[in-house]
Amino acid sequence: YTVTINNPNDCYFTETYTVNSATNILDDSQISVIAFPNPTTGLVYLEYNLNIEDNAQVEIYNTVGEKLDEKQIFNKKGVETFDFNSYSVGIYFIKISTDSDYRTIKIIKK
Repeated sequence: YTVTINNPNDCYFTETYTVNSATNILDDSQISVIAFPNPTTGLVYLEYNLNIEDNAQVEIYNTVGEKLDEKQIFNKKGVETFDFNSYSVGIYFIKISTDSDYRTIKIIKK
């Protein structure tokens, strides 16, 4: 299946998923990641599963591209905590990347 999300400003995002009866939905990516709560007022938890042996790098950026934080991940699966308490209200991006793939998640700080 291909899912496309559009907003009124003509921005869009397309993602392709494979449905398998034994495992439900499989992302075609090497990285599965969820960030919560979103929106946040403080802490953000990043739950991840790397489908490869590479270590990963997690970086947090603001909307002008400044890197605010970074952390190395050495486990294939886990949860990392990031403190957004010192950040101003606004939009931020968490990027998790390996040598071969990456995912970016938009975080809203209230």
